[in-house]
Amino acid sequence: VAVVVVEDVVVTVVVVAVVVVVIVVVPVAVVVVVVNVLVVLVRVVAVTVTVVVAVAVVVVVVVGVFVVWVVVVRMVVVVSVLVVCVLVVVVVHVRKSSGGSVTACLCEPGLACGDGGGGSGGGGGTGGGQNARTSQLWGTVAGAGGGGALG
Repeated sequence: VAVVVVEDVVVTVVVVAVVVVVIVVVPVAVVVVVVNVLVVLVRVVAVTVTVVVAVAVVVVVVVGVFVVWVVVVRMVVVVSVLVVCVLVVVVVHVRKSSGGSVTACLCEPGLACGDGGGGSGGGGGTGGGQNARTSQLWGTVAGAGGGGALG
């Protein structure tokens, strides 16, 4: 009778131990594994978000610098063109109001465009020589005087 009681107690203890393990230890282990997986996932997400944010910041900075550079370059070009236009208008106005030609500023100072003097021409010579042949030759060459340069 004592052996049967001991066997019953052992079986009961083993069954209770298995039930305790199945009810308490297995869920706790599952929870620990799930928590560890979640921690790893949170770390991966945190790293991913950090990388994405860093890349986004770099892209925004690069695009911003490019846009500012393009705007500044365009503004410099526009301002330069406006300054040149204003200068041209001022020069034209000053030339017209002083009675001069608008294009006189491109010519020599003090002269209106197209003004210029003619050069003097060379005179013809008369031939002279020992005989008719020499006289004719030198008279022809010397008599071909040139006109002045065109003004």
